[in-house]
Amino acid sequence: MTTFMTLFQRISLLAFVVVLLYGYSLLPEVVGFQFNEFQQPLEAFHKSQFFYVTAGFVVFFNLLMVLFVQFVAQIPVRRLAIASFWTQDKAHVQATFQILRGWANGFAGWVNALFAWFVYQFVHHNTITYLSLDLSPYLMAGAVLLVVWMLALPLRFAVKRI
Repeated sequence: MTTFMTLFQRISLLAFVVVLLYGYSLLPEVVGFQFNEFQQPLEAFHKSQFFYVTAGFVVFFNLLMVLFVQFVAQIPVRRLAIASFWTQDKAHVQATFQILRGWANGFAGWVNALFAWFVYQFVHHNTITYLSLDLSPYLMAGAVLLVVWMLALPLRFAVKRI
């Protein structure tokens, strides 16, 4: 499962980069979230600001996920004296870290995929429709997806099987 989630994270990151670069090439110099009846942006900013802020956030988030996995792997489980199925021997501790690594890679993959979708919608609204961008349905769907993914980790640890 860890290998699949790592692959999913990398593919979603690649998809995000492709959508971001392709979108950057399509965007006009001035972009906006809301448009008037003459299809002119009401709240305008330069497309490079959008590019750097979005790319910076995704890079920062993926770096945080990698650091999270590295820091969790450094926890001295033997010294914590936690009596659990997951800490009873070295094989179980390694399985615990593999589950955490897979979960973190999957979480980062879902966030990358959501940001790729947001960038696609932003580019679509700034190049084709010129309508005000309403991200509420996408934010709600993304929030539900991420909450389900977060709840999957404690549910996975409730199953006492390697």
